[in-house]
Amino acid sequence: MAASARAERQAESQTLFWADELAASVVGPQVVNDSKTPSGTVHVGSLRGVVLHDAIRRAVAERGLPVEF
Repeated sequence: MAASARAERQAESQTLFWADELAASVVGPQVVNDSKTPSGTVHVGSLRGVVLHDAIRRAVAERGLPVEF
């Protein structure tokens, strides 16, 4: 990678949302899987996985890559 491209990527990564940064590091079709199966009383903390994985799916989709959730 050329020095200018590396510097540009570093500058971009400093301003990206973490999910956008993750999406920028992948190529090709992606599958985002949240295969948690809650048992017992569901609490608000169990929503964390769904929210995080949806943020990743959206960031990958915004980069124009096929993605499945």
